[in-house]
Amino acid sequence: MHANRFDDALAAYAKSIACDRTYIESWYNKGNTHRRLEQYQEAIDAYDALLEINPEYIDAWYNKGCVLAIIGEHERSIAAFEEALALNPALPGAWCNIHKSKKELDRIADAMTAGDNALSIDPSTVLAWKNKAGIFLELEDSENAHSCLEQVVTHTTNRQTGSTSTPGICSKLKKPKQTFARFRKKHA
Repeated sequence: MHANRFDDALAAYAKSIACDRTYIESWYNKGNTHRRLEQYQEAIDAYDALLEINPEYIDAWYNKGCVLAIIGEHERSIAAFEEALALNPALPGAWCNIHKSKKELDRIADAMTAGDNALSIDPSTVLAWKNKAGIFLELEDSENAHSCLEQVVTHTTNRQTGSTSTPGICSKLKKPKQTFARFRKKHA
């Protein structure tokens, strides 16, 4: 049933683009629909078409960076996020995604700097704290990982639960029960 709705949406975007190839919202929505369908090259193509029309469309750069990261094109992903940041340097999510791509490229110091950049924009960016905790754990630095997870607990809100990986990270700490118990208490 969902596939039919996506097919209908893609057909509508194609009609809109056929009428006006410069209507960027159709390109953007087409890219997002292909992304949801995990048709990543088609998503990239749609974002690229939009960016040819309007190279200052921040969300297209951002979403293109996300898709490139998904398919393992981390250098290109970083470049797309950097384009978004050149247009709006106050995007902690872009820095978090750069962090992930640089980590995948084994550029740990650069990844940590990207996480710090996200936190300098918004110290309550839970994903940045979780990303940093993950690296500290890989470096077997439980103390700093624990400190980062304390920040996750402190900054997590009802709409941003942090529950995706926080319990898993907590289990790798020297004091997993205390950290996870505090996390659970905050979200009970």
